[in-house]
Amino acid sequence: MASELTKIGSFYSLKIPFHEAIAFTSDFQAQTRTTPIDYKVYENADSYLETINVKVAGNRSFLEVPEDQTLSYKDNQYKLTFNQLDENTMTISRSYHAMKDVIEPDEYPAFRAFILSVIEAEQTQLIIK
Repeated sequence: MASELTKIGSFYSLKIPFHEAIAFTSDFQAQTRTTPIDYKVYENADSYLETINVKVAGNRSFLEVPEDQTLSYKDNQYKLTFNQLDENTMTISRSYHAMKDVIEPDEYPAFRAFILSVIEAEQTQLIIK
């Protein structure tokens, strides 16, 4: 994991190594839409569930525990939790249940805001001292 650490002064950051991305910003660049999105065509999974255990070596420890994130839009539910087990071990759990429905043009701005919040949560990094 040392190669995944980025040095920032006397600290290190670690991007959480999720197996796959839930969404991409490039797919939601438009501010508005004039046609519906058939979300089941975009999203090929009903849900994601992933648990990652991070253990930092030596005398390193986590600077802080990131804030848990719970986000929702209609039946789409996203949750990201952090559980620090000891000074240098943390369990990260991520779940996403995807609604496979049609997103109408008037619903798109709220749905887009939700997806962009999920993408932002996915960018959470761990700070190690």
